[in-house]
Amino acid sequence: MNRVGSVVFGRAPNSLVLLFLLIVVAQLATYVIPAGEFERDGLRVLSGTFHLVDADPLPPFAFITSIPAGLADAQDIIFFVLIVGGVLAVIRATGAIDAVIGTAIRRLGSRPSVLIGGTVLLFALGSSTIGMAEEYVAFVPILVPMCLALRMDAMMAVGIIYVGAGVGYACAALNPFTVLIAQDLAGVELASGQVVRW
Repeated sequence: MNRVGSVVFGRAPNSLVLLFLLIVVAQLATYVIPAGEFERDGLRVLSGTFHLVDADPLPPFAFITSIPAGLADAQDIIFFVLIVGGVLAVIRATGAIDAVIGTAIRRLGSRPSVLIGGTVLLFALGSSTIGMAEEYVAFVPILVPMCLALRMDAMMAVGIIYVGAGVGYACAALNPFTVLIAQDLAGVELASGQVVRW
């Protein structure tokens, strides 16, 4: 335990324990929070039509089956992340990625803001165009050595990825998960307005 002043801090619980507790709390909330819905006109939600409906709480032990059900629903993302990680591991085994990072550090090491900014821009471009986000997790082990070589914290690698992904999603141009779905729901032509977005 760490002691700071008179306050004693214990070890943080495992992240899986926290997720499991959140699942249990969410299930208990189905018994407490009143259920309601909006009326719809096709896909559009009609403003001002919210009304309460009969509560339909989850069965008592639904939290046990929610984890495998969630894994089944997210299987495409899970497998894609595994495939991207495997591909990067194979490419990294050839030494190509390390050579590119080494060259970038040699050429831009005296200007780390250019190197970091360019890397953030690459991740933002991937998120803005093809909606990459979770797939970037596989890049953390690649960026950590780069950040350490630039005398930065290892958390900087995580920051590069998440800032880039966040900016890319917020300023999306072709992201199929945000822009194209929103355009489809709004009934406008898909991929319209590209000049304004870029």
